Amino acid sequence: FLIHVIDDEGKTVAKSRSANELKSLAVADAKQQFATAPSISDMVWSRESMKTFDIDEIPLQIVRQRGGVQVAQFPALVDCGTHAATRLFSDEPSAQVAMQGGLTRLFSLTERKELRSQVRWIPGLAEAKIRLAPIIPAAQFEDALVDLLARRAFVEGEKSIRTKAAFDRLASERGKRVAIAAQEVAPWLVPLAESYQAARKAWEGMAGPRAGAVIADIRNQVQWLTPAGFLSITPWMWLKHYPRYFQGIAYRLEKLRSGAAGRDDESMKLVQDLWKRWLAQIPEHERAPEIQIGSEFRWTVEELRVSLFAQPLGTSVKASP
Repeated sequence: FLIHVIDDEGKTVAKSRSANELKSLAVADAKQQFATAPSISDMVWSRESMKTFDIDEIPLQIVRQRGGVQVAQFPALVDCGTHAATRLFSDEPSAQVAMQGGLTRLFSLTERKELRSQVRWIPGLAEAKIRLAPIIPAAQFEDALVDLLARRAFVEGEKSIRTKAAFDRLASERGKRVAIAAQEVAPWLVPLAESYQAARKAWEGMAGPRAGAVIADIRNQVQWLTPAGFLSITPWMWLKHYPRYFQGIAYRLEKLRSGAAGRDDESMKLVQDLWKRWLAQIPEHERAPEIQIGSEFRWTVEELRVSLFAQPLGTSVKASP
């Protein structure tokens, strides 16, 4: 085939019989056009650096003219670490996920005093900080818990917060909301730290001819459970089960030492096959734990692991191959 790449006006910008050659040519041209494309900076709700919700209202969607076609785009807040900003997304689900992160950042900043006060009263905080150091750097530990409390207290379970009035209403209830969130997180933190440490000791002490394959499988599981900032981005409905997931790893390795190598190998191949088939359906640039944090399938695989490797621990949802 002779392939033509055309721009918004129908003008040919490149043509070739090699698709790969056209990709390199067209991508460079598209980046140049994107750099000079109309921005959203002139819109009243657009912000590059926010430390509080200072926008009257963020619209659910806007319609823009692109190449003679009306295209719906979805504004949302995004978490930039030290501040939030507004961005446009091509689909609503992505915008909703980003919005939760942006709102968490703003509440974490505006209600920091109340949140940090509650974090420092959590029983076993210092010991948990040491035990979880391999997955949560010590310097980031308290900030990570502040973000988790902010998400639980103000964002999760709430209707879409897109106005300053709605944001301020939730902030005015800070005392009650943060206390309730702390009551959920406090009794969970120590079991998380203990179960993670026990699992880590188990895989670090693993030896034998099959150790390499099993440890590689477990390390991949842990990497997906604990990406950078996992405390602030993982939905609580799954995060609260982390102690059981790590208990499942320790239980699995204990069974393996007792001679269950054949059964473990069979279960591992089954899970890995399902995992590979799932990843194959996802664009390569989206195959990351922080991007797939809301995937129901991804979390059902964690429950399947418990069902196959540590059945006595039980599962939170029905999970079978």
